Amino acid sequence: TQIRNSRVRASEALNEVNCQTIISPDDTTTLADRIVTCTTNSGDKIWAASDKGIGYKPINEDCILVHPEYNLSVVTDGMGGGDKAKFAAQCVSLGFIDFPNDPEKALKKARQLMKEGKIDSKKDGACFASVRIVNDGSDKRLEIAKAGDVKVIIFDENYRIICESKDDSAVQSFIDKGDISFDQSLYSPFASSVTQYISSDRSTFSLSNQSVKKGQKIMIATDGVVGNIIPKEIENIISGRNFTPREIITIISNFTNQRMERAMQTYQETELMGGRHKTGVFSDGFLSFPHSDNRSLVIIEIN
Repeated sequence: TQIRNSRVRASEALNEVNCQTIISPDDTTTLADRIVTCTTNSGDKIWAASDKGIGYKPINEDCILVHPEYNLSVVTDGMGGGDKAKFAAQCVSLGFIDFPNDPEKALKKARQLMKEGKIDSKKDGACFASVRIVNDGSDKRLEIAKAGDVKVIIFDENYRIICESKDDSAVQSFIDKGDISFDQSLYSPFASSVTQYISSDRSTFSLSNQSVKKGQKIMIATDGVVGNIIPKEIENIISGRNFTPREIITIISNFTNQRMERAMQTYQETELMGGRHKTGVFSDGFLSFPHSDNRSLVIIEIN
């Protein structure tokens, strides 16, 4: 299903402040080869990349909207499979194009578009996270809206985690109730089950604000990224090193490539070692269950 909006264009190099782009490629290039950059109206820099992953589906159901004029980035993960999931993700982006400063109206628009596209709310929908940089005089803050398991992580200037968003998921609710530990959630059979998402008949989401300062970085990622390498592992790899955002996307791409390519082998090796619950890590040294999925990643640098 094609996006029905003449104002949207895909670009390999974004240099105009007033441009908009939706990134959701279906070709065979990998995350590290798809990086686009732009500077926002607030003077901050955005790096974005998305791909369909390795050994997964023939299309990319993720979608990234970058809207530099309104200091806005939106990462959406389509749910359900195939063209309907891809279209559902694009509907969220289209909603934010029409209402970049108002998540509630944007998601109402997305719901309307899904209805017009005959999206079955019981089968298809989308998780998302949007980050808009707001200037409050001499200070900046983030307006963060989200539903589902798209992750927002805020790093300091040395790439140490300041905070990260909670998922709207079954395993997070189990953690909150004390039924399972965080570690157990990383290999739970319910790891992919979300409790909030956007569909043709629902648009429940959370809205929060976070102050930020120069040098801090914000990462927005779908579970194809953070489901394979959790935020703490990303921090361990990049903190204290003078990596550029482009280099970080390449590093994350390489690690998740390896996990996707070796997913079945890693699982079998771990089972032979006694299982993840006994070993404490999978055989490749990572904590979460390796799996193939679409990947989308945005890094925002506050200036």
